[in-house]
Amino acid sequence: MKAFEKQAKTLALIVKSSTKISNPATQSAILDEINETVRVAKIMPERRKQLLRIMHLARGLETSARAIVDANGIVLSNDKKNLGGYLSALANHGTPIIPQNMKKECYDRVARLRNRVAHGAGQYPTGNLQVDSAFTSVYNCLSIMLR
Repeated sequence: MKAFEKQAKTLALIVKSSTKISNPATQSAILDEINETVRVAKIMPERRKQLLRIMHLARGLETSARAIVDANGIVLSNDKKNLGGYLSALANHGTPIIPQNMKKECYDRVARLRNRVAHGAGQYPTGNLQVDSAFTSVYNCLSIMLR
């Protein structure tokens, strides 16, 4: 089993064991996004696989963050209902759910990268190191959010 697959399985266990996401459909959707990061392993060319992994990681993180925001009764205006807005809300909550440095790390390594590759023709992650870095950020952020 490759390292990425092992990490994804561990992340899935964190999501499954958390009581913070009470809606089974939401939890299932997050788990599906995590599992998609593994299912794309054989896709070629490599840059396409990397692009898909970033998109699925970002979608899983955004859905998780939105669920935690909702579970904590945090109300956001429509223009803040995005990954950056959810991360900010979690970091700026009365009792912060994630630390500021985690918010910045996830925003820089996941949200910005996702935005760049999703909204720019011909834009792809620069390599596996960038994808691995994004995965580590998602892993760290979800580990804290879901504890």
